[in-house]
Amino acid sequence: MKTLELGKAGGSVATYVGDAKKGPVIFTVKGDPVAALVRVTNADLETLSLSSNRTFLRMIARSRTAWKRKGGLSAGQVRRRLPRPAKKRRPTT
Repeated sequence: MKTLELGKAGGSVATYVGDAKKGPVIFTVKGDPVAALVRVTNADLETLSLSSNRTFLRMIARSRTAWKRKGGLSAGQVRRRLPRPAKKRRPTT
């Protein structure tokens, strides 16, 4: 892990990305961490976006709380309730 005071960080983004391949790069202001640059593995852009979206995370937390309190449907029950998609017909020749 590398720690840098933000005001003294004069390297290029590419340099810090290279450093992040070895371990997290933590940027601080007056010694307090304010940002981190970490290597991304096994994640796509949508996953990264949603994992840091406060609105989405609150929605998931509310949903989990409601599930614990009220219960819900299993994946199998949902599949049974939903209509099956129509099969595509092959054109006749």
